[in-house]
Amino acid sequence: MSVEGKRCPACGSINRADAQWCGRCYTRFEPEPEPEPYEFELEEEPYEPRHPTRVVAAILIVALVGSLGAAALFSALRQDPAVPREGLANAAGFRFLRVDDAGNPARYDPCRDLHFVFNPEDAPRGALRDVRVAADIVAQGLGVRIVFDGTTDEEVRLHRPSYQPDRYGDRWAPVLIGWIPQDSAIFDLDSVGVAGSELRENGAGDLVYVTGAIVLNATEHLDNGFGAGKTWGKVLLHEWGHVLGLGHVANPAQVMNPDLVSSPALWGTGDLAGLRQLGPLGGCVQVPRPG
Repeated sequence: MSVEGKRCPACGSINRADAQWCGRCYTRFEPEPEPEPYEFELEEEPYEPRHPTRVVAAILIVALVGSLGAAALFSALRQDPAVPREGLANAAGFRFLRVDDAGNPARYDPCRDLHFVFNPEDAPRGALRDVRVAADIVAQGLGVRIVFDGTTDEEVRLHRPSYQPDRYGDRWAPVLIGWIPQDSAIFDLDSVGVAGSELRENGAGDLVYVTGAIVLNATEHLDNGFGAGKTWGKVLLHEWGHVLGLGHVANPAQVMNPDLVSSPALWGTGDLAGLRQLGPLGGCVQVPRPG
């Protein structure tokens, strides 16, 4: 993971990213502005970061050639959809994870609400606030309402039943978010999270995501919130980006860069350009019936 430095405006020397004074000329650095806070009743003390951490996300539909292996695949692969291709880098600063032969990205139907649930077991303090704020930020960027369906006791895992009528009713299961202890079969060295969405093909031949999961590493102690620093807020935005269909990009100014840097958790211009194309701008898509 790359380490950011802070350049002194007076003498040009490079200092530590968290430095308040220049070590050469003793010029005081102006504090970085914090993003506008969100109002929630739940207020928790943040965790202190333990060590630099790299964001790694594995999208389950490509696990055959990724780090998770075939055992972690969603059941979508048994539905035998048309084999999608990996998206190419777009000049606007984003990349789609999967596209069809015509270059159309796999995506959720942007004409209906997207639902998610949260399992609080093993989650750090302040996690519920971060999860809900992240969903609001994602919804604003995507242009689709994201609805919190409450907490769940469903086991947090990537490979999960996509249709659970006894638990969630007659619909695709909502996106699941939660933390689990370190598991070397899921997390690479220094990974803080993995995410994926289940891919289906509808009657028109469109590639459609129907549900997904975000699994976070409970042994990593990051800051709460969305300000400067290595935060769970930024990790959640990154993993939501994967759930929705965005891939990694090289530009460190984008949330979808794979390195967790200390800048505030704010979408970059490339992130937003990609989200807009995954949202209502691309039109509705027919979602297959669950079952």
